[in-house]
Parts: sequence; structure tokens; C-alpha cells
Amino acid sequence: MLIVSVGELAGFGAPVLLGAWTHGMSSALQLPALVVGGMVEGAALGAAQALVLRPVLPGFRTTAWVVATSAAAGLAWLVGMLPSTTHETWSTWPVGGVTVAAILLGGVLLISIGTAQALVMPAGTPRAYTWVWWTALGWCAGLMAFTMVAPPLWRAGQLPVAIALIGVAGGAVMAIAMSAVTGVGVMRLCARPADPGWALTSSPGVGLLRSE
Repeated sequence: MLIVSVGELAGFGAPVLLGAWTHGMSSALQLPALVVGGMVEGAALGAAQALVLRPVLPGFRTTAWVVATSAAAGLAWLVGMLPSTTHETWSTWPVGGVTVAAILLGGVLLISIGTAQALVMPAGTPRAYTWVWWTALGWCAGLMAFTMVAPPLWRAGQLPVAIALIGVAGGAVMAIAMSAVTGVGVMRLCARPADPGWALTSSPGVGLLRSE
């Protein structure tokens, strides 16, 4: 838990700093900067998780895990920023359309990292698909913790350094909450005995398939 929390917090510094730097700029500049920052965050998180998972999952591929986590984190930041950067477009939609879009975007945001990571888990990992739900639950807890800390402290006209420090404080509680939940998921995943009826394919985009 400590390793993953530190890795996530260290990586989260990238989007926080880029967000503070681009604060007040147009969304055309802010959005790509935060997506890049999110990819750096994902790489740091993936590397920290790899330190924990490599000793307990035979055949674990560190590079594939870090790359998948980085790409998925970039996607999550893109999805998470869409509501604010496209406000003028969706603000004219009917309530039903906004609700459906919010549910879809929220779902993609929560399962993006877990899905990417599950696809690169070692072949034969029993019920690796459950990792998707553990990470979704972990990020749900983490984002709730962040929302309770950072947004209430942000004020209009604050200096970039103040914005960044508040973001780091929110990132710390987010990292702890997320790593605590996913830590339970790792223990559950590693506690399961190998199931010969299941095999995790190594082909990109393919999940668990039951063997005949």
C-alpha cells in the first residue's frame, strides 16, 4: 500500500503542475497538457504497482504493465476533462442525453486502467477480470477522497503554487484511498488457486476465455 501510494502521489504531481501552469489558458492548451501529465502519472503508478506484483505473479511483464497503465491513465484524464472542455456543446442537450453521457463517461473513466492492466496480466492468472472491478472501486474511493479535500480549498485568483499545493494534498488522500482498496484486490487475486478452466490470453484486446 505504501509503495503504490507514494508512486501514485509522485506521478500525480505531473498533472497537478501542468494544470497549475495552464490554469486560465484555453482548453485547447490545457487538455493535451493534462493528458500528457496523466500519462506520466500512469507510468509512475504502473511502476510502483509492478514492484508489488512482480514477486507474486509469475510471468509478470513490467514494461507491458507500465505502458498499459500510462495509456489508460491518459485516456482517463481525457474522458475526465471532456465535460469541462465541451461545456458549451452539451449544456444545450436535454437532461436525458446529459445523464446518459455522464454515465458512459464515468464508466469509461473508472474501468479504463483496470481493463488495460487486466489485459496484460500473466497468462493463467485466475479470474484476472476481477481486477477491473477492484480498480474501479479503488478509483471511485480515490476520486471521492480527492473531491472532499481539494475543490473546497480552491479559490478564484489563487497563485499557481497554492493551486498546486492543494492539488498535492488532494492527491495524497486519493492515493491512499485508491491503494488501500486495490491492495485488498491484490490480496484476493493472489490468494486464489490457479484454475485450469481459465486462461488469460496474451493477445491484445482479448480477455479471459474459458477453455473447453
